[in-house]
Amino acid sequence: MQKAIYYCYKNFRVVKPHWSKFRVSYYCILSFYAFAKQRFDSILFLTSGKVRHKTGVINKEIVEEIYKKKGAIFISIHAGSYPVLGKIYNDHFSDRKLIVPFYNHNRLSIFDFFRNRFKKYGIEVVSLGGSMKDIRPVLLRGGSVVLFLDAELPVRHTEKVTMFNKRIELSTGALWLARKYDLAIIPVCINKKNGRLNAHFYEQIEYKNKGDAPVMQEIANKLEKMVLKNLKTWHVYDQFLLR
Repeated sequence: MQKAIYYCYKNFRVVKPHWSKFRVSYYCILSFYAFAKQRFDSILFLTSGKVRHKTGVINKEIVEEIYKKKGAIFISIHAGSYPVLGKIYNDHFSDRKLIVPFYNHNRLSIFDFFRNRFKKYGIEVVSLGGSMKDIRPVLLRGGSVVLFLDAELPVRHTEKVTMFNKRIELSTGALWLARKYDLAIIPVCINKKNGRLNAHFYEQIEYKNKGDAPVMQEIANKLEKMVLKNLKTWHVYDQFLLR
């Protein structure tokens, strides 16, 4: 817990270096409060199928256009309830299967609980690492995968990018999958507006005829934009921006 508090504070200091210590601390409190609400919303949904708020989709036409051809690689951040994001996705794209890698890293993991609960929504939760045997058939059949990139992930392949005026290593998994299966990369995050929880989709990131470095920087730019837009609900409790 002490490490989580420390990392949260230090990450916010990177995002907003000119803020006072008091304001950074205040946003850390908001972050933990948002995380607690996210956990409550997740448990409520996964145990009863209910969501406390009305839900919607912003820029739904972006995904609909992509789905005329193939699936997509969605990239996201930890803001709001991602189980609820799965619920919204299923409500609007129930004919398309979605893969969600899960960082199953400790003895008390709720991985099995998540996996079993999401099956009925057409969402396949797989353990992060060594999961291509699960992901590949879904992508080949027009399904999609969502990757949460704002975390310290146990991956080998990364690219140096600039986020919040700092050079960090960012996983190239999304770009690798997009190139391998010829799929669009679409940023998405969940945010709350006027009492409604929305899955907010952004324009796809163009990567064809471009090198890895400029594409990865654009991915970093989109992540940065989503973090800033959802700063009061963003939760990051590892060394994401500190390495």
